[in-house]
Amino acid sequence: MPNAVLDGLVGRTGAHPRDTMMVAAELYTHLCLERRDVASATDRVLQALDVAFGAAWSDLARDWGCRIALPRVANHRPVHAGLSHAESKAARAALKRLLAEGLIRREGPGRYTLREPLWADWLRATTSA
Repeated sequence: MPNAVLDGLVGRTGAHPRDTMMVAAELYTHLCLERRDVASATDRVLQALDVAFGAAWSDLARDWGCRIALPRVANHRPVHAGLSHAESKAARAALKRLLAEGLIRREGPGRYTLREPLWADWLRATTSA
């Protein structure tokens, strides 16, 4: 497999173990069958993970702060911008919980990313920020 393909695979999945293995398996299948690319393999994995990501979102979305914070984190938007005091307080509590659970990481002051890039893709496609 060319280095550019491997770089694309790791870059697209953020080296998340499950996502990398699934996209690599899908990519391998397609390379053997039809010479497809990382984007096509990733799209198929996103379809395969739709139920799991949907269940995770349904569980977390019961928390008002998570409903506010996660789509903003997925879209690389400032979490607290334009929020009321109550919304900001709920989002802050959610960020603390998400950090403790290892679902997000703090990149800098007010900047967070999801640890699983494909879940961020899923959230961007299915939620509004």
